[in-house]
Amino acid sequence: GIVTGFRAEGTAIERNVLEANGTAGLPDAIRLEGRVDRTLIRENLIHRSGGSGIYLFKPEGSVTIESNVLSDNGQRYQRAAVYVTGNHHILTENWIGNQPGPGIVVGAVPRSRGVQVQRNQFVNLQGLSIDLVAEAATGVQDYQQGDGRNPPLDHHHRRRITANYGINAPQFAHPFLIQLPSGIVTVLGRAEPGSELEIYRVDASGTLLESLITTPVNDQGAFAITVSELAIGDQISAIATHPDYGTSEPALVAEIRGLE
Repeated sequence: GIVTGFRAEGTAIERNVLEANGTAGLPDAIRLEGRVDRTLIRENLIHRSGGSGIYLFKPEGSVTIESNVLSDNGQRYQRAAVYVTGNHHILTENWIGNQPGPGIVVGAVPRSRGVQVQRNQFVNLQGLSIDLVAEAATGVQDYQQGDGRNPPLDHHHRRRITANYGINAPQFAHPFLIQLPSGIVTVLGRAEPGSELEIYRVDASGTLLESLITTPVNDQGAFAITVSELAIGDQISAIATHPDYGTSEPALVAEIRGLE
């Protein structure tokens, strides 16, 4: 695997095939610690690692994780495919699948802010696609699998001690959305004011399968958008990304229904 310790600023980890790393010793394929500002992890195939495909543990500086394929990791330990702590990382356009744990976990120790997770694709997970961990969750399982879905957080203190300032998952106005004969579905709901909403097609467990469309959330925390790429019986979720706080956990699923 690939491990950094003290200083590795500006490192580029690109176009590697990391196969079956961590069957003994350190389980993660890529593990970054220390000073790693401006590090880029891009277009790697990470397959059948013992633990996480990528693990950022209390790094100094921000890392971009882009256009990687992470499949069938967690062979020894049921960890998240990607586990990050720290601030202002960008995770985008990655394919993450067949993981015996969550997709991407953002830990809160030290406090993590501004971690942006957008336009990724997830398949066959045993956990949330995106899991924001609370600071109090410091057990072994929390450092491997996260702490599961957060309740709505309204108090400043509760938000402050949760990764990405505890940005709440979006909420759809209704768990069932009606498709008109024209094929249009209007999606209404609430999310973090000033954030960008990204709607996904999901499977029955709520895993974010396919990014469909984005729309801004207004200053009152409301959103409304029409979507035409859906069929009756499809299910959708959404995430919200705020420029300061970062990305939320996924919304509870809504189902598309026809006019009765």
